[in-house]
Amino acid sequence: MPIKERDVEFEGTTMHCYEGGKGYPVLMIHGSGPGTASATNWAHVMEPLSKSYRILAMDMIGYGKSGRKPAKPYFDMDMWVRQAIAALDLLSPKGPVGIIGHSLGGAVALRTALEVSRVNKLILQGSLGAQKKITLPIARSWVVPKDEKAFRHYYKNVIRVRIPLTDEFVKGRMALLRKDGYDKYFNAMFVGNKQRYVDASRISPPALRKLKCDVTMIHGADDACVPFEEGGIELAHLLPQADLFRLADCGHPCSFEQPQKFMALAKLALG
Repeated sequence: MPIKERDVEFEGTTMHCYEGGKGYPVLMIHGSGPGTASATNWAHVMEPLSKSYRILAMDMIGYGKSGRKPAKPYFDMDMWVRQAIAALDLLSPKGPVGIIGHSLGGAVALRTALEVSRVNKLILQGSLGAQKKITLPIARSWVVPKDEKAFRHYYKNVIRVRIPLTDEFVKGRMALLRKDGYDKYFNAMFVGNKQRYVDASRISPPALRKLKCDVTMIHGADDACVPFEEGGIELAHLLPQADLFRLADCGHPCSFEQPQKFMALAKLALG
């Protein structure tokens, strides 16, 4: 079954969704880098996952093909959690559901699971949620690169993505960032001291310990944005039921760099 796209009204703007497949329902939530969206974050795994599960990948408000938040603050964790809950209801209004979240999307997934008891499986990839101090790569991820050369440098040297970047990928991402003043919107989303956005993504240890669902964590050994030790291991310590998998020779976006390993672990986690 092919992946289909649609827009859904949400809080005065629109949420863009990618949907497909049959079976156990899984919501996918992307990360927060410049120009990221479901179509790029999950480029290598969205369709393969849809062959075994019913998937809905949402563009968070302010990202991809979704609309923009009408008024500041544009960084709004509470809004993104409400959006995720709305997306879960679209995906499957009743019964058990799973969530896959990457980076900031992992923190959104965790908060959503704490509010929606029928979430019974979580897959967290390079997830925020426990990290205390901002890293330089995260800080640079929350500023629009000035040109294609800077974007390539950001991917290869800042977040250390090892796979080759095609001209199509780079030009497409930069075109999105330049469209209709989106670069200004994105920079305004992360205006000022960026440590506060890491702080806003943290979830208290007592709250995390209340989480009852199955948790699978997939983390790149060389993740520079959310380091394996400070981010991955720290979060795993707060989630006693979590299985933590460390992927060697892999940076921040595991599903983008090592999709075959990601798919094997996702199928193990989702059943």
